[in-house]
Amino acid sequence: MTSTSPTTSVRTASTSHRAWDLAAHLSPIILAANVAVIAGRAYGWIAFLLPLGPLIVAAAMRITGQGVPRGLKSLVGFDIVSGLLIGVAWVLMASNEAWPLLTYIFPLALLAFTLGLANFTMITIGRAVRAWKGSTFDYPWIIKPIRRVVGLGDVWEE
Repeated sequence: MTSTSPTTSVRTASTSHRAWDLAAHLSPIILAANVAVIAGRAYGWIAFLLPLGPLIVAAAMRITGQGVPRGLKSLVGFDIVSGLLIGVAWVLMASNEAWPLLTYIFPLALLAFTLGLANFTMITIGRAVRAWKGSTFDYPWIIKPIRRVVGLGDVWEE
């Protein structure tokens, strides 16, 4: 009798590749924190820079011959959508001083900014932990036009 081991969908990766994956998934948060320190304050426009973090890590991986991080397209798509939500909400919150009619939009913009930032942080950290463990993951909230821009299909595949 031969024993068979159950197959899983977990892709085993070397520790160095998992470290690169972790860096790629945490890079938007690290980039935003560094830009905030350099700017001297956490401005909302920093949210528009979120997709640059994974692209910088992917470029570094390619230069060193490590390939690309797992789930890069999904990660960039999620960062684009989150960055747009957080950034546009910040613009709407700041614009009520210039145009008084937008004062009524402020509570909704504040809610979108706060929930968007909390959602982005929790999902990014959760997916970074999954990437480090080598388990499967995907990013939510990627709308169809952004899916097409980053090259994702209708069904996310790792």
